Order: sequence, then structure tokens, then C-alpha cells
Amino acid sequence: MPETRPYIDLIRLYFIDEQVRYPWCLPLWQDLTGIKGGDLFGGAAGWSTEVEREIKVFFDEYRARDSEEERAMFARGGKGGADSEGRKFFSDWVGRMWERRWKLHTAFIEFFVEDNVHPLAIMKAANDLTMWPGSEMYVPQSHETAALALFGPEVFNDGILIRDFRFALNLFATWTWGKLRRTIKTDLGKMEKKHSEAFSAFEALIQTKPATTSQVAKVITSVGEWRKLTLIYSDSTTVQKANEMMDEVNCIMVEIAGEKAPSKAKAKAKGSGKRLTTFKKNPNNFIASEEGLSWIIGLYHQYFGREDDDHDGGARLLDKGTLAIRLEDVDAEQGDLGTELEAKMSYDLLSQRLGFRHHHLPHQFNQYRDDKGTQNAWDARDRDLFKKPSPDWVPNSLHWHQLRVTRI
Repeated sequence: MPETRPYIDLIRLYFIDEQVRYPWCLPLWQDLTGIKGGDLFGGAAGWSTEVEREIKVFFDEYRARDSEEERAMFARGGKGGADSEGRKFFSDWVGRMWERRWKLHTAFIEFFVEDNVHPLAIMKAANDLTMWPGSEMYVPQSHETAALALFGPEVFNDGILIRDFRFALNLFATWTWGKLRRTIKTDLGKMEKKHSEAFSAFEALIQTKPATTSQVAKVITSVGEWRKLTLIYSDSTTVQKANEMMDEVNCIMVEIAGEKAPSKAKAKAKGSGKRLTTFKKNPNNFIASEEGLSWIIGLYHQYFGREDDDHDGGARLLDKGTLAIRLEDVDAEQGDLGTELEAKMSYDLLSQRLGFRHHHLPHQFNQYRDDKGTQNAWDARDRDLFKKPSPDWVPNSLHWHQLRVTRI
């Protein structure tokens, strides 16, 4: 089904009943959007007088069209459609609010997950990340979930979702489905590039004598960046490649750091026994200062330090974990913490939803911290603290429960 921008179907819903203004009259929708009073107009949406007047003209011209086809064409604009300030104002406003304020793109993704129709989960179940599932087959399975969450029971008649709302939700969900397709396609393209960069980094390491700390760092960062994507997009073939690369990184860490190597690297260095490189440390092929070695170990902890990063049959979209207190089971009557959805998320997914895309940290945080706790990069005298390697550095990171508190 072709994608339709959400603002078009919001106009259609507005005129399905002249007595009330859907969906703006529905309490759940009002709570979600913050627009009260049962209507968009009369100052409820916070538009200026001029903008509201232009949008009202656009709505009136839309209603004057004779058929749904003419109305849809008019609302889309372009050839045969509206070319008015009101259309532009309204489409831009909905576009800004849809995810930034109302979080509806995220909501539909969560509906897909809840009803087991997330496109990535479907592709992974088929062990084929190249075959995109058609929206017409899977999207309708999430309509009832979405209707209850966004509109409430008012849009059901004898337990059946009213056709106009089913149609609207189908368009809204298809819009999200299309955005997911573009995002996943981009990420899969990045994954191929990162995979190639990782192999190139391994090749450079064994061909250069002596190898440098920066080349080892390139191996760690390249494998780490590629592996981040495999935690999401992991069919069985990708998991095998990720495990082989991880085994090689662990072997390299043990070779160059010996007893100082991270315990995780020493425990997992043997892996499957299959080596991707012939790298062996000797006085002629690798030289590093103590500071440089500490820097490399810090990078390893940054990318691979968490135990939950290990592939154990493939990454999951949501991971409930093994919490002693299952936060998703806390309901409103017993004390709603407001984090039931977050309680089901893995560390990486929660970081992504919070917008912590750089090392899983808020943008104000430093990537490293001083292990002794005697220096603070925010102090004027220590402003250059992290500009050169130091054995006192350790990667800065948040635990899962700290991320959850950030969400609250």
C-alpha cells in the first residue's frame, strides 16, 4: 500500500462526523497531543491568528470537494491539489509534532513489537535480511492494539474497530513501516561498509611491522562499530561472522597485553580456534608504551566490556532480562513507575531510544573518567584532562538501571 502522509488522514478523520471533531474529541488522543477542547481551532493548537485562519480556509476547501478521491488529491497538493499557505502550515505542523512531540512513530513501532509484526523480527525469523515483508500482510494485525492505545474504546462498535478508524490507522502504520524500511536499508548498507572496514583493519595490522597502537585501536573500533549493528541485524550468518571477529579481537588483546589483557578477552580468546589473522606479538611487530596499552585496553572495555553484548543465538528486539523485580509487571494500582516499556528493552535499545548514540552516554558526559577520582574535566585546571592517553583513564558508562532513571 502506498504511503500517505499522516496530516492527510487527520483531515479526513476531522470530517467523518460534523457533530464532533475526530480524533481531537477523544480523551486519549487529547492526552497524547495535549490539545484539549475537542477541536483543533479556537486557539487549542496554539497557532497564531493568521496561521489558524489559513488552515481553516484549507480545511473548508477540502470539505467542499465532491468525493474522497478529489479530497485526497486536493490535500496532497501539487498538480491538481491545494497550493495554499494553509496546507503548508498544517502539513509542516503535523510533521513536526508527529514524532517530536506526540511520539507516534515510536508508538507504532512498539505496536508492531507487541503484536509480533515488526518487519525486522519477521526478516530475522526467516533468516533473510534482504526480503522486505509487505505491509499489507502484517500491518493490519496491529490495528486493534493501536486503536485502544491512541483512541480508546470509543472507536469500537460491539467490539469491532470502526472502519474509518481502521483505515486511518492503516495509513498511519504504513507510514511508520515505510520509514522503518528506509532506516533498515541504510543501516544494512552501513553494516556492509563497517564489515569491510573491520577486515581492512585486520589486514593493515598484520602487514605493517611494527604495528602501532593506532592500528590496534582501528581494529577495535571497526569491529566494535560493525558489531553494534549486528546486535540489531543478526541473522545466523551475521552472528557467526561477529563471533569470529570477536574471537580474533580477544586473541589480539591477549597477544599484546598478556596478563594485563581484560579478563573477558582472556576467557574468550580461544573461541572456535579459528584465527582470522596470523598476528603474534614479538619485539619486531608491535611496540607500545604503557600509556598506549592502557588506551587500547580502555577502548576494548568501551566497545566490548558489557557481558550482555555477547551473541547467544541472536540479538532480540526487546529483552526483559532477569530482573529480581519485573518492572513491566508494576501496574497503576500497585504503583506505576512509568517505565514498563523501558523494562522490556535491552541496554542498546534503551540507549538508542534515549538518544544516547555516542558511547551510550548523554552528550554532556565525557567519554572517559579519571579512575582515581581526583581530577574533574569540568574544572578549569583539568580542562585538558582527556587530550592525551593516561593509564588512569577508564571508559565512562551507565548501568541499565541508570539509563532507566534517566528516562524517568
